[in-house]
Amino acid sequence: MKRGLHNITGEAVRKAIREMLSPTFLLILSGVTLFWFASRLNIQYPTEMSLSIRIDGEKYRFDAIVSGRGSAIMARRLSLKRRPDFTLEELSYRRSNETPGALTMNKVSLQRAINNKINDPDFTIVEVVDAPEFIPPTVESEDDATTETAKERRQRKRKERREARQADKAAETESEKAEEK
Repeated sequence: MKRGLHNITGEAVRKAIREMLSPTFLLILSGVTLFWFASRLNIQYPTEMSLSIRIDGEKYRFDAIVSGRGSAIMARRLSLKRRPDFTLEELSYRRSNETPGALTMNKVSLQRAINNKINDPDFTIVEVVDAPEFIPPTVESEDDATTETAKERRQRKRKERREARQADKAAETESEKAEEK
């Protein structure tokens, strides 16, 4: 008897849910949801977000406070819009205090350059929170007056370390041979 009552109650609940979730109700619910979503994306919002730019082909990320329509901000967050490309000459920078040989972007210069480059009335950068540090493509070598890229400098230093390890190994082998005699 109990089992039959449970089945009847379960069927009644399922039937009520099917009637409430009729195609008309679901169509109206999805329409209202889309309308609400579109209206929220049309409002002007200030927010902090991470942006990326390219300087001479290298990608750099930084945080900025931006203001814009919700749809423009969402498009930037989803990276649907192209990131701006710059050359080193277009931006102002200074020597970094933390990293030797690196440069730090001027925040105001970066903000103006990006706003001019994207030229989007629905999206503007209000303030750059932290300007990116970068190593310029060519750096003056401290050892001599030649210029070398950062990659060449890293390769040269790796080679020097490798040669130093090989020299240490050779000296160790020589001392072991001398001890054996």
